[in-house]
Amino acid sequence: MKRLLRLAIISFGIFAVLIVGTGVALAATVAATGFVVVQVQEKGDGGVSFTAPVPAALIDAGLGIARLTVADELDEASQQLEPYEPMIRELLDELDQAGTFTLVSVKTDDETVRVRKDKRHLIVDVDAEDAKVHVSLPLSLAERALNALSL
Repeated sequence: MKRLLRLAIISFGIFAVLIVGTGVALAATVAATGFVVVQVQEKGDGGVSFTAPVPAALIDAGLGIARLTVADELDEASQQLEPYEPMIRELLDELDQAGTFTLVSVKTDDETVRVRKDKRHLIVDVDAEDAKVHVSLPLSLAERALNALSL
């Protein structure tokens, strides 16, 4: 086999391993951090429906960027949050240990709002006159957001 051909095959192999490895690492990160899912279904004729699954890792990255770009605002938020941080951490720990349950459910003439914990997710469902909205986020994202805001 000629040297140039052998070098090309080795280079292609290294490139393929890097591409596959990056894909596997990305998939593992998404699997570990989960997704925030937003679903909106407008009611009525011609109502729009969409689902937006967002990898929680993107939100983590956004929190990191926010720390660099709006540091003053985040520092102010951190100072306001600081007295409540131990209580919030304990609440998140208790939520993580608890099973599936409804945190709050409010029903009016116009809409129903339900916030619940299902396995390792916080879920908010709103059924209003004009739309149904469903938001699901990993409970672990709340703790990571709190960590990002902590001083």
